[in-house]
Amino acid sequence: MTVIGIDPHKSSLTAAALEADGTTNATRRFAVNKGTGPAVLAWASRFEEVLFAVEGARGLGRGI
Repeated sequence: MTVIGIDPHKSSLTAAALEADGTTNATRRFAVNKGTGPAVLAWASRFEEVLFAVEGARGLGRGI
């Protein structure tokens, strides 16, 4: 399983794909706009099984 950690900010968010052993497989920065959600899902679709972890899910991360 790959964990996609998301660190949201006001105008961007950074996503990092982490493997079970803690290594970072990939990272990407996204601009926050109407297309952010679909763009993150498209980027994450290359990994077989994913779990999303969003920092501040009740604050800045609420939109994602």
